Amino acid sequence: MGKDTEQRNFIVNTGESYQNITTLLVAFNDKALIYADINIQATKENEIRINNLLEKFSEANGIHETNEQYFGKAPQYGPDGEDRLAIVLYEPTCDTSTYGYFAPRDFYNNDRYDPILCNSNACKAVYLNFSIDEISLKSTLAHEFQHLIYFYHKGMRKFEDNNYILTQEDIWLNEGMAKIAEEINGFDINNNPNTSSWILGSQLEISKLSLTNWDGNTYGIAYLFMHYLTQPGRYKGTIKEVTRAIIASGRQEATKDIEKITNEPFKNTLTKWALSL
Repeated sequence: MGKDTEQRNFIVNTGESYQNITTLLVAFNDKALIYADINIQATKENEIRINNLLEKFSEANGIHETNEQYFGKAPQYGPDGEDRLAIVLYEPTCDTSTYGYFAPRDFYNNDRYDPILCNSNACKAVYLNFSIDEISLKSTLAHEFQHLIYFYHKGMRKFEDNNYILTQEDIWLNEGMAKIAEEINGFDINNNPNTSSWILGSQLEISKLSLTNWDGNTYGIAYLFMHYLTQPGRYKGTIKEVTRAIIASGRQEATKDIEKITNEPFKNTLTKWALSL
């Protein structure tokens, strides 16, 4: 799967626990480096999937360019001094619903004595479950790259204050923004079964779910709220005006981010959104 044979070890959550995996650098350009778990078979089909993923990330109006336009710049360099994004492809070790993830700890050097930073890969990276279909692979890359940008602009100071996770309010807004990242990169409800499934599940369980109290099952309503909020002309002229305003607001509660955009109490916006469902 490529002519370069450079190996690199990564600490990856493969579904059950953090494990050291050995990867090969299988594709790269000026925007990204794709590392594949050595357990991923070197087939022609996999080579095509990897090259398509790299192209979708790096092309004009691709994921890299689109996300930076809508959400802000990613950090120029990771702790390792590399300016390109490391896209790490792994094979899950168990049956998991996790399509991929971004790890905030990677923005900091590894510290074997720290319970969080002992698993840092000290690089600008996202991790993708290579067992999923190609559409999901690309949409998850857009999703996780948004998380990377969001954390860089809004979460790093919290991390440095030893609060290693975002607050519950931050999470629902962050996840809603990540679903918008999928949409603006061409993976909306018409061609992204994952989003359609989450929306349907949320509608069926709407009475049991909370938008602002994230429990891991509210991707659908987080997306529906952000879709409502970002409709051109509702509160701002464009989607980009809303998403950039949220990122630019810095370190504050998510409801305050929304109130700054809508110029009304959050509970009023929440009520209007609920009535629109």
